[in-house]
Amino acid sequence: MGIGSGYVLDPEATELFRRAMGDTHQVRPGTMRTFLPGAVPGDAADALRHRVLSTGRIVEDKQPRLTRLLGWRARDVAIETRLPSAATRLDRLFEKQLNVLLVGDGAEPTAVGAVAPAIQRTPGLVVKAADLQLLRLLRDELGEPELTPNRLREFIAFARLGQREHVNRQALSQRLAELEERNAELQRSLDEVSEQLDDETLELAEARAELVKEAATNRHLRGLLRKAQRWEDAWSHPAHSEADELPDSFDDVLTGIAELRHVIFTGDPAHALDLEENDRMGIWAGRTWDALLALEDYAKASAEGRCNRDVDGYLRNLPDDCRGYPAHQHARDETADVRNNVRLAGIRTFPVPIEVDPSGRVFMGAHFRIAKFGMVSPRMHYFDATRRTGKIYVGYIGAHLKSRMTN
Repeated sequence: MGIGSGYVLDPEATELFRRAMGDTHQVRPGTMRTFLPGAVPGDAADALRHRVLSTGRIVEDKQPRLTRLLGWRARDVAIETRLPSAATRLDRLFEKQLNVLLVGDGAEPTAVGAVAPAIQRTPGLVVKAADLQLLRLLRDELGEPELTPNRLREFIAFARLGQREHVNRQALSQRLAELEERNAELQRSLDEVSEQLDDETLELAEARAELVKEAATNRHLRGLLRKAQRWEDAWSHPAHSEADELPDSFDDVLTGIAELRHVIFTGDPAHALDLEENDRMGIWAGRTWDALLALEDYAKASAEGRCNRDVDGYLRNLPDDCRGYPAHQHARDETADVRNNVRLAGIRTFPVPIEVDPSGRVFMGAHFRIAKFGMVSPRMHYFDATRRTGKIYVGYIGAHLKSRMTN
């Protein structure tokens, strides 16, 4: 409540909004778009920040799931938005005042003034022998042969000051413990962000290397077409296909799998949907879709006799007109440590039809590395049954499963 605002656009407002924001930032009829602060109209790269909820999801998704998704996005914005400068200054001021209250302003404590009111004697007060003993003890402990009333008041004032300092010292110790815990938490967050930045930088470097290689191949092929005077072919573009559109979320991925002919998802959708909390730009969803399309084309090429290799061989030797996935991001199987460990192998065993295995479950060691992101690092595990049923069964899309390397 209070961290997000919603607006419904009628047909006329929808068109006016498109003109004002441009095609990159428009809200298509029947969709919902979440705009983050600082939108840059007309910037195609910036448009990726502002996620779109498709008509299909709005109609078909259960309300609790939509509520959770929109709640995540609104809370992310609220948490990551910087405080106003005035609030930040006030926060620092309060912290400073709290420290002053606990530690003091650095001034030396002052003793009670020498001038003191006269002692009021109580009529009929009887001095006991025990009182005289206490007086002697007090003079001995204080080292004061002549203990005057004013001098005694000074000692009492210092004693009370010491009591206050003791209380302040306890409060200061508690505050230091809180600050140490806060500092440790910030350090853990910094380490995590630093590790994630390293992972993202590595992913970006690999993607750039692939892009440079594909651009070089594109220039080479166009050069060959120009030499053959096939000018139209040299500058032509492939026909657009809905399957080539990158999904905006893992929910779109799960919906798209149902449209594939050779790939069947048998896992728990919740594991994939949990990734959306960290996949704010839909990059993981897009890479997962790329891997699924690669499996679809592999199964199709295998059925047509154009591929007689396994998935790994297919990715390293793509047949004509087939979609692929970086071969170094694919693993034929798990390590021996995982395969030979009953517990670790068990969590990699997923459902399949009984015509694939009578038990209804098989170990799925083969997997795609979707991304490197700390302990999450999403993976997609599958079982290749193209030689039995012509299908590939994907049993898991989600965070990296436990191994001996994880705690």
